[in-house]
Formats: sequence, structure tokens, C-alpha cells
Amino acid sequence: MISFRYSLAGTLALLVATPGATVSQEPVACRISADRADTLRLADGGLVYANAAGMLAREGQTVIAGNPVFPWPLADTAIQDSLLGLAVGRNGEASLIRAPHAGKRAMHPRLLVGREGMDVLFAEHGEGVPVHSTALVTGSLWAGTYAGGWSNLRRLAVLSAGRLAPHESSRWFRRDDQTAFYFGFDRTAGDPVLTRAGMVRLWELGAERHADTLFLPHEFFGLSADTASGYDVIAFLQPDTNAYGRPANSRVWVTEWSNGFRPPRQLTFAGPPPTRISVRVMSWDAAMFGWQTLDGNTFVLRARRGPDGYTTLGIDTLGRASGYFVHATRSGSVLLFRAEPTQRRLHVHRVTRSRTEYLGHVPSGDAILIPAILALSDREFVHLAHSFATDGGNALVVSQVTHVHVLCA
Repeated sequence: MISFRYSLAGTLALLVATPGATVSQEPVACRISADRADTLRLADGGLVYANAAGMLAREGQTVIAGNPVFPWPLADTAIQDSLLGLAVGRNGEASLIRAPHAGKRAMHPRLLVGREGMDVLFAEHGEGVPVHSTALVTGSLWAGTYAGGWSNLRRLAVLSAGRLAPHESSRWFRRDDQTAFYFGFDRTAGDPVLTRAGMVRLWELGAERHADTLFLPHEFFGLSADTASGYDVIAFLQPDTNAYGRPANSRVWVTEWSNGFRPPRQLTFAGPPPTRISVRVMSWDAAMFGWQTLDGNTFVLRARRGPDGYTTLGIDTLGRASGYFVHATRSGSVLLFRAEPTQRRLHVHRVTRSRTEYLGHVPSGDAILIPAILALSDREFVHLAHSFATDGGNALVVSQVTHVHVLCA
């Protein structure tokens, strides 16, 4: 049974921040190292490419879930619709993971460690929807368990113009016995309910399923969420353009969920508009908000949580990047990995409520893109990268994994 609750965006409070000094690139007393990159190969020696919407460590393997997955040479392009991802051993040997429903592309998967295997959340288009229309999903949201085969498959929700891409929705996370997932949706013409844009918190507790909806007075893009003891914090972006249709001011919004959505609060700052947003809880009363701008610069805002919302502790400029990834440690800090393709480096920063520190970098080799990083612990990480390779005279884009170690005194 699924229960639904609806909320409207109420009175909006304004938080104002201005960019601070650029973080020093002089590393603190830490040692950052990386193992040799392993190019992924199947058991028959064939190369493979895998996009990553989710990664997970399970039984000594790194699981990469996403779409498309291309085993080279690609004899049939339709194979991408039958694959959900890869399971990769420490030696880089990969095995294919089939999608649960034959002929249906499993899109935007999220992963959790389950009691009986790997729990997977994924979306499928409905009948008649073009399979390559992945920005908005009109179909169903599913969950199931994978342990060499599929079990406990269940439909969680019916979707209409759902935004489920990695930077348009949240991680799938577990708190106690409850799992939760946030995603946005666009207003839908002709739909009696979806006359406005908004977001949904879809959660399961045992056999019960619930959907809490927050309707918003404006469209939005970009969404990130994290969970703490007793509440979730959600950050999202509002597109803001001038009279000529060009990006103008930055509009970042923050809301919380604790047995229901709270009124969103706007966070504004001087500078170019962000293109993606991330949030991580550092402690019960502190959080980190990270974002990238159109020119590729990366920013971190450190905030204190209080009864009237979040107040700014400081804002730091980290530098340009093709992408960044965040990991909340057990000690209450956040590690931010910043991929810089021009110098072929992966930079590491540590964010606490009092400051942002530069820890160092490792070379990213011949990687042309680093789409995902998986934390095995607070000290060991695996990053997935894509690079060019040749096979039989053909130029291919292939995937590789590298283990990165962050050791601080």
C-alpha cells in the first residue's frame, strides 16, 4: 500500500552568502596515493564501457550500475537495453549484470547493500515512450534484489515526467529500517494533479510505501539530499534568467524533511549561477553545500543549522573541474574530490565546519572523464574513469577503475 501526502512551499526565508577567499593549494599533512588504473575487461578479454549512475562495494567486488553498458566489439546496439551494469573484481575483470525485465531498459539505477544481496532502485519507460528519452521518465519506478539473479521485484510508483538523472535526484539511502529516495517532476499538461512542478520523497518501511510531495511555485533543476539523525536536508536549484533568456542570478533552495516537508529557504550568493548542487550533513547542526558554475568553478558553503534554518559559516572557492564528488566521513568532515582534466589530476579537499583544506592530488592518467567515485572507507576510494583505447584498429571509449588512498595524520 502506498500513502500520499502533499505540501506547498510556504513562506520563504532568505539566506545570503558571498564568496570567500580561494582555498590554498598547499596540502596539509596528508598522503594521497593511487594504484595503477585497471582497464575493465570481460572474462573473454573484451573491453567494456559502463556509464555510472550508482556504485557499490559488495563481497570484494565493485558494482557499477548505469546505462548504457557497451561490451566491445558491439555486435548489437540493442544489448544496451538488456544490461544494468557490471560487477568488477580487484583485477579489473568484469561480469555483466542483466536488467531484470527482458527488453526493458533499466534507467538511473541506485544501489544499497541488502540483507540478501544488492538492493537496486531503477526506472523504466512505459509503453510507447521513446527509449532514448532519459531526461524525463514517464513510466514506473521499481526496486528489487540482485544476488546473481533477481528477486523481490516490486513496482514502487508510477512516474509522469520524473527527473531521475543522477544530478536531478538524490542518492537512495537507508536510515534505520527505512529507505528513501528524492526526485523531481515537471508539470504535466492535462494531468489534474501535476499542474505544478515539485519533488517527491518516496520511502519504504517494511511492507509500507509512502510518497510525500512538495509542490513548488516554480520549475527547478538539480537536486541533492542527505540524511541525519531525525531529519533529511534537501538542496535544489531554480533556473533564473534575465529578459534575454540568459542565466542571471543564482538561486539555491534548501528544505528539510522530518515527517513532512518544511518550507524551502532561498540561499543567494554573488557570482555566476550554479549548474549542479550537492549537500552533505557534517553533524546534527552543520552541513556542507557544494556546487559548480557554468565556468567550471567549484564552491563550498559551510553552514550551521539552527531553529530558523541555515546560517553561513563560510564560503570557499576550490578551482575549476569537470566534475566533483563528496563523501561524508565518520569524523564529521566531508571529503570533496575534484577532477581537473586539463592538468589530468584528481584533487582532494577536506571540509569541516571551520574551514576547507587542500589535502593533495593524484594523477588521473589518460582519463577523459571521471563520472563516479565510490567510498570503500574513509581512507580508500575507487574512481571510475573513461579513456580512449584501440582494439583491432578501432578507436573505443573504455572504462577503468583506480583505487585512491587518503591517509592523514
